Amino acid sequence: MPRLTRPTTAQGENHDQADDGTLPVDEFLESYQRIDVGAETIFRPYRSTKLALGARVLWIDRELEFAPAGVGNRVILPENALVNDKTLMWTIYGRADLRPWRGLGIRTELSFREAPDTGYVTDLDGYFQGKLRATYVVPITRPLTLSFYVRGGFGENSDFSMVEGLGPNPPGPKVGRDYERAHWSLGLSGDTVLREDLTVFASFFYSQDQQSDDLLLSDLQRYFQESVPLTFR
Repeated sequence: MPRLTRPTTAQGENHDQADDGTLPVDEFLESYQRIDVGAETIFRPYRSTKLALGARVLWIDRELEFAPAGVGNRVILPENALVNDKTLMWTIYGRADLRPWRGLGIRTELSFREAPDTGYVTDLDGYFQGKLRATYVVPITRPLTLSFYVRGGFGENSDFSMVEGLGPNPPGPKVGRDYERAHWSLGLSGDTVLREDLTVFASFFYSQDQQSDDLLLSDLQRYFQESVPLTFR
């Protein structure tokens, strides 16, 4: 990765450069603050049924440092960075724990997440997710426990764009960089005690993940934008 030398301050201080006097061309995360809060209400209408409704909020404030701009410098401009300084996400969810008959337990959960601000292009906004897990103890001489789960979700991110033009303040226009993801997985497992000193366990898992991204191309790398106007397509 291309690196550049950062000029020192008038006092000769240069706290952030490496031992060899160089600095990466992309953004550097100096520090961040994170607040994660949640609340949940649980209702038990029957002994075999438990319902829950909850919400979570995640807030992150990042302090990002970018390499100094200047004609001829190889730097990635803040406008075209792949990380933002703010993240704000809120999630609401509902969960049910059921025991319809002896030996069978079922847990299911549905959630929805909205993200007014996303920190990374892979953070999902408008994200739906579902989970289901079931466990059954087969009533035989040697108890056999069977478990099954399935979960999946899908969402997108449309917060990021690339800005065309010449730095340090490219005039635009902005070219959208949309990202979408859908995933799901399932699993089966079983275990039984054959003897007091012998337990057998078997499992099977499968998952699938699909992602799509608007692949934006330019004639040169982003860190040349201080010297050459960039066009994304």
